[in-house]
Order: sequence, then structure tokens, then C-alpha cells
Amino acid sequence: FADAATFAKVDPITLARRADGLGGLRLWLDAGDADPWLPRIELLHKTLDDRDLPHAWQVWEGDHESEYWTAHVADYLAYYSQALTGEKGHGPPEASARPLPACGKAGEP
Repeated sequence: FADAATFAKVDPITLARRADGLGGLRLWLDAGDADPWLPRIELLHKTLDDRDLPHAWQVWEGDHESEYWTAHVADYLAYYSQALTGEKGHGPPEASARPLPACGKAGEP
């Protein structure tokens, strides 16, 4: 981006802090526990929580690499299938091979 002002217009954290009308969005955030972007993604998660904006949040084992994303394609498709069809819930469908919590690290209550 050309400068900080331009970046601020599209930065997800800035938008989550300031933008109106986000309550109707269905958002999925996930990261690998070794992802160098994990601190920023955790900040986005916290910002959404602070504004009581619903979202799915997962941290799984992995890095910021194609193997990580490929391993979770079924999770992404299940989540956004629900979002696009208007089904309720903020996680993969109950039939998913890996039921996930709406927020928190995968596998934690």
C-alpha cells in the first residue's frame, strides 16, 4: 500500500474497530499456531469480541503455508456454505468430521 492512510482504509483491524454494519457478516478467522501473522489475527479476534461481533475463531497446528490451508478446505467450505445458504450457527455443520467451537482454540471448551 502506498501509505499508512491508504492501508487504514482496508486494514481488517481498523475496519473491525470503526466500521458500522458489521453485525450481519459471517466471519471465519483461523491461523496456524506457528503462523507469523497469528498476533494480528488474534488482535482482530479480540477486536471483534470487544464489539460483540459474531465470528468463528480457530487456531490449529501449522504455519502460514499452502499445506495448512489445504488441510482446512473442507472446514472453510462447510462454514461458508452455511453462511451463503442462511443456515444458523458460526461453525461448520454438525455433520463435519471435526466439530469446532465458535471461539477459542480448537479442542478447548
